[in-house]
Amino acid sequence: MSSEKVSLKDMLFVAGIAMAGFCIMIASLAAFNCLANVIYQQKITATDIELFDTETNTAEALERGRIQNADALIHTVDTEWGKLESGESGRKSEFYLWVDGAKGARTDQWKVEVSGSGYKYRWEAKKMKGEFTGESKSIVTETGIPSVDAITSIVGNGTFRGRLINGMTGRPVTEQDTILIGNMSMEDWFNASVSKQPTLDDWLSFCEVTYKTAMLDQDGYGVYIEPYGYDVDETGKLIRDMSEWKLNKTTGLLELRV
Repeated sequence: MSSEKVSLKDMLFVAGIAMAGFCIMIASLAAFNCLANVIYQQKITATDIELFDTETNTAEALERGRIQNADALIHTVDTEWGKLESGESGRKSEFYLWVDGAKGARTDQWKVEVSGSGYKYRWEAKKMKGEFTGESKSIVTETGIPSVDAITSIVGNGTFRGRLINGMTGRPVTEQDTILIGNMSMEDWFNASVSKQPTLDDWLSFCEVTYKTAMLDQDGYGVYIEPYGYDVDETGKLIRDMSEWKLNKTTGLLELRV
């Protein structure tokens, strides 16, 4: 009997330890969930570089840098994820690379890519010679009206290419493509703000065809469901309903009324 009682006590003791551990785990998770913004910063200063290779890859922004046999460089990374100054949730990313005495190797490169609101914004430099400076600042918001704002500047001698890719239509389409080989100074800005329920032109054309061929019979009888954000005018055509939108006089963009 005594051995049974001891075993029962042991079981209760072990259960108590497990419960305490569980409570500590829950408290730790709660503390983790209460963390403020996640911030990552890095600064590198170097001379007589044989090889410099770096990559920062997040869901919103990518930076890739690789330099061989240069005299000096400065590289900084500053990213912040969480609640931004605007009150929205998202990520701010800043990348900077300065190189002096670059030899123009085929593998020398600096690339930045920002993704948001159905777009990919990309700039890359290769075979840099002499002095090179690349800088990119971007803010991608996830709440409210999702948006992306990106500014990239490049100064130096090499091969440069910039692309703006629109993936909102379901198939990536290059809206802008620039290639330059030589000595240049470039500054580029991209901004997009898209509602949570974007209405694509393809949806509109599909609904118009469906309205005329399938939903209604030849006499005009039947049932038709309007797509979100549109009305039907007197002639039976779809028109955009602008009652929930307003024009931001500062940015020149359409925004949903709060």
